[in-house]
Amino acid sequence: MYLQWDNPFYNTPAGSLDDLNMYLLDCDQTLLATAEIVQGAGCHPLEVLRYFNATGNFQSVRLMLEASVLRSGGYPIVEMIIIGGYGLEYITPADSIYGHPGMPGVIGVGAVAVTSPTVIEEYSSRGPVTISHPAPETRAKPDLVATDCVQTGVVGFATFCGTSAAAPHIAALAALLLEERPEATPAQIQEWLMSGAVDLGVNGFDTVFGAGRADAMHAVEASRALTVRAYKNLSFSTQYW
Repeated sequence: MYLQWDNPFYNTPAGSLDDLNMYLLDCDQTLLATAEIVQGAGCHPLEVLRYFNATGNFQSVRLMLEASVLRSGGYPIVEMIIIGGYGLEYITPADSIYGHPGMPGVIGVGAVAVTSPTVIEEYSSRGPVTISHPAPETRAKPDLVATDCVQTGVVGFATFCGTSAAAPHIAALAALLLEERPEATPAQIQEWLMSGAVDLGVNGFDTVFGAGRADAMHAVEASRALTVRAYKNLSFSTQYW
């Protein structure tokens, strides 16, 4: 369980202003696990709680959050990500993208099943991305979606599902575009992938599918269209000697 809140990160002078803790208890109030990092200057506004259920049975638990120290003048806005919670990951799908996929220079990739490529996977994070520091900002994410639940030759991944399966498809398409246009910049690669995507969901960009499902042929055509436009803009003159 990852808990983060809208305080500055450690690379700011103040660091995390508030200090929050997490406690996991069973139904008898027995303490199972704790997360009690002391936040302050030089610290992230982040707590991580790990627990492994070794009982062999389903286990009901309670999660308690404690505001140990509040220096920001009020209760912060908190976000919780639960990994391995069997359906608990995205109780609130909207604004569930965090980490690297939310960066402007990174292509954030969602997932649609290869057998139903117009339907978003329930575990695919949705945008937008809300940033609080250094200045409030809302980022339009994800950028694209790609297929998952594909067949692979890797042992244990005969059918590979998840956004971890979708993202490599985008990486492969980026490599194809670089083969077509070795001089291309990362921004151009992203532009061609997005402009060549098959629109899904509502018309235009949305926070579920982004620009749509990536399409190799359309992306290459988008990269070639730039070359055609460039040639059309050239002027020629004839000189006789």
